[in-house]
Amino acid sequence: MNTNQEHYSFSDFCEIISILRSPGGCSWDREQTYDSLKKNLIEESYEYIDALHEGNRAKMCDELGDVLLQIVMNAQIGKEEGTFTVEDVIDTISKKMIRRHPHVFGEVEDQSVSGILTRWEEIKKGEKKEEYTLKSTAKHLPSVLRASILAEKSKKMHKNEIIFSKNIDKLQKMLDNVRNEENSASEETLCEMMTTLVELFVAKKIDLETAMYRQNEKYIAKFES
Repeated sequence: MNTNQEHYSFSDFCEIISILRSPGGCSWDREQTYDSLKKNLIEESYEYIDALHEGNRAKMCDELGDVLLQIVMNAQIGKEEGTFTVEDVIDTISKKMIRRHPHVFGEVEDQSVSGILTRWEEIKKGEKKEEYTLKSTAKHLPSVLRASILAEKSKKMHKNEIIFSKNIDKLQKMLDNVRNEENSASEETLCEMMTTLVELFVAKKIDLETAMYRQNEKYIAKFES
């Protein structure tokens, strides 16, 4: 391929990755596996989020390219082992988007946000069937983020009615127990307190990740100003 082009297309990029993975390509790229790439995908995703919070559009573009690299690299490995290709990935997500937007691509007329979200969850449940459980929530998410998603999901599945006042009372009792236990406060008690706090964020409809991002920045400024 011509490596002196002014602009490259998606198909050009896929060809570049294919060349890097070929016998005459890069030895490091050839050694990569699904497992070796998983930490890269996580890291690149968070670097994009950092750029987003910074409001740096050029950096966002660059970091999205790094995320795309991980996707195409994984798809190339799938192509080499004969299980799936990047075209399969695109086809699968395209069909999913059409299926989950009957108000755009189908005959459903309800365009309300509540209606859209309700149908999305119903369609998702129908797709996943037995997979749509709390256990199906990604295990490798950061623990507090996963706790937040679990609380949201259990609420949507009507398995957990989060009542703000009851959670406050529960948290107060646990705080009293920790105060009495002092240095012997158990890990289990502290973790249960964290879960209760997470549920309070869900009850107040506060995005925990965004809120804690701001709080972390305040914490850094407090001690490094």
